[in-house]
This record gives sequence, C-alpha cells and structure tokens, in this order.
Amino acid sequence: MVKKILKTVGNTTLKFCIGRIRGLDMYPKTINFTYKGNEEFKTVIGGIISLGIHIIIIMYTLSLFNIMMANKNSSKSINTSVKNLREDTEIVNLENTTFQFAFTALIDDSPIDIAAFPQYFTPEVNMYSKTKSQTFPQQTTVPFSKCGDNFKYYNQSAVKDLGIDQYYCPNSRDFKIQGNSLSNAFNLFGLDLLKCNSTTSTVGCESDANINDFIKEIEIGIFVVSSYFDFEDYDSPIKTYLDDRFFYRLLPGYTKEYYVRIQKNSIETQDNYFAYKPGGDESEIYEIQESSLFNFTIENNLSVEGATSKTLLSVQFVKDPFARSYDRGVYTILAVIGDIGGLLGVFMVAGGLVVNLFSEKLFFYSFLKKVIQVEEPIDKQERERGCIRVRDVGRVRISGRYCLVKLSRWL
Repeated sequence: MVKKILKTVGNTTLKFCIGRIRGLDMYPKTINFTYKGNEEFKTVIGGIISLGIHIIIIMYTLSLFNIMMANKNSSKSINTSVKNLREDTEIVNLENTTFQFAFTALIDDSPIDIAAFPQYFTPEVNMYSKTKSQTFPQQTTVPFSKCGDNFKYYNQSAVKDLGIDQYYCPNSRDFKIQGNSLSNAFNLFGLDLLKCNSTTSTVGCESDANINDFIKEIEIGIFVVSSYFDFEDYDSPIKTYLDDRFFYRLLPGYTKEYYVRIQKNSIETQDNYFAYKPGGDESEIYEIQESSLFNFTIENNLSVEGATSKTLLSVQFVKDPFARSYDRGVYTILAVIGDIGGLLGVFMVAGGLVVNLFSEKLFFYSFLKKVIQVEEPIDKQERERGCIRVRDVGRVRISGRYCLVKLSRWL
C-alpha cells in the first residue's frame, strides 16, 4: 500500500517537473491550422473590397505626389511679436542689407535739385545716437551725392526710368537702428531739412517771406528699397521693391517730424522634400512700414544742443516695435506617407467591419459542408442496385459496387 502511494506521488512529481521543463522550451513548434491549404479563409466579398481599397490608395498616392511636387500643400504661418523699445539693447546694422534710400524735392510733381537752394533750405542726412549716460544725442552728418549707379537695386533700368539716379543718396550705408527717440538709448538716422540761417549761411538767405512762399510749394520725396517674403516663390523667396509712399509737404513756420519704421523680420524655410526633422534655413529681412507724424510744432524739439538752424522737416528711420516671423515648410515625403497610412488605416478598419459581417458565417457554412455528409434521395433503380448517393464525397464503395456522385463546390 505504501509502495503504491509512493509510486503515485513519484509519478505526480515527475509529471509536474516535466511540465515545468517543457514550459522552458525556447524552440516551440508553432501549430497552424490550415483550411484548404491556406492559413486564412478568404472570400469574394473581401477580395472585391480589397481591390477597391488598392485602387483608391493608388489614386490617392498619385494625387498626393502631384500636390507635393507642385508645392500646393506647404505649411505657412506668420507670427507677430512686440518689443519694448524703451529698453531696447539690440543695435541693428543696415550696411549689409538691401536697405537703401534716396531723396529729392518736387514742385508740382516735377523733381528739382534739392541741394540747389541753400538760400532757402539745406538738406542733411544725420545719424543720431545716445546712450543711457548721455543727456543729449550725438549727431553725425553723412555726406551725400547724386545717386547715379550707387543706388543699390536689382533693376537698374527702373531706377533710370524713374529718374532716381538723379536723386541724392548717402555716401555711406553704415546706418544703425536701436529703439527710438524716446528710448533710454537709441540709434536712428534720417533726412533733415534746415531753414536757411543768416548767421551760418555762406551764400546769404532770402527773407522769411520769400522762404515761406517758396517752401509752401515744395514737396519732399523719399524712395526706399524695402523687402518682403514671397510664400509662393521657392527659388528666390526674398524680394525687394521700390517703396514710393513717402512724400511730405512743407508748412512755413512749423516743424514736421515723422517716423518711418523699419521692421526686422525673421524667416525660416524648410524646402527639402526629404526633410525628417523640424527646422530649416534662417534669414532676416527689413520691411519698411508706414510713415507716421509724431511731432508737429513751431519749435524744433529734436535739434542737437547748441544748434541754431530751424528744422522744417525731419524724417527719421527708427526700429519698429513689431516684428514678424515667417515660417514655411513644404509637403514632405514623410508627410505623404503619413497621410497615405492614415487613409489606409481607416479603410482597413471600415472594410474589416463590413467583411466580418459575412466571413465568419461563410467559413462555418463552408466548413460544415465539407465535414458533414448528407444522404440525398435516390431513384428506385439505384436503390435496387444497393447504391446510395452521398453528398460531398468523390467515389463511395457500397455493397461492393461503385457509385459516382456529384462533387460539392467550395466557396
């Protein structure tokens, strides 16, 4: 009895150990049941839906590649930020930029030589700079001369057609902007038109009445080269143009002071179809904004300490507190693949829901037809011969005789 118990316990322990060892097998044999030689049961309905999905995906892929090559689905954005110029510490040097300006005087829209009337007024190009420790700004006068071929613009034919080559341009382009005249520290520059002063003039001055009669017919024009970003140009998106919005009438006995704001904008472009991470080429442009009248007085509030000439007109180029950020990214290969994968996933789920309504029932129906044999009615002659007709079998031997029956069809 004890031996029998020990044997039973030993067999149980052995089976337990063998089971545990079998569970550690790293080389198990995968068992796959097949149906008619296939591991999957496929239906005509599933094939039709799959064919339709393939056709749609191919057409969708071709359309996406056409959109990508035509740059029709690029991402574009413009963001605007504002800066407190009173505490502005960034000094922007415009020397190596596309910025350029020229100036002239006009009477009845006809240009005249602005430097040919010193007995009435004198034009000056001045730069002003001030640090926090200075009470008054430091003035630097920049010489100027006829523009000729020195007006830097890509279309010199337009420069000559407009007569800008006969206007005046600063001899130096080493201009800086920082803050504005109300900032603790600033750098700005511009055009000042000074009324003739008898104490400083070397050619003498006309009477105040004659000066007033003359200058009330005068209009000062400033032409500026500005820049902009063209979202639709993928070869040379940064473009320049001549901005001719800046015309100023003189008013005898008054000082008119204007700001022309220069906006420093940043650009980031990703024009590589095979890009795999954010970011791209970065650059900067300087766009000229609207001119605004900020002072209109009898007195010259912006004159440098000790100056005796009265300013008729002052047009100052200052930094714009607003800045834009242009971002553009082309439709990349990875984005195309992602969109195709997304659509394919939707179709696979939708098609699966439709096919699953039928495939399981069709599978069991087909399987049972193959497994279960059904006796069918036979005529009297066959019954006398000892034959029966059995569905779903090929040749059946009954009572030593062979009877040929109809083969069933698979779905």
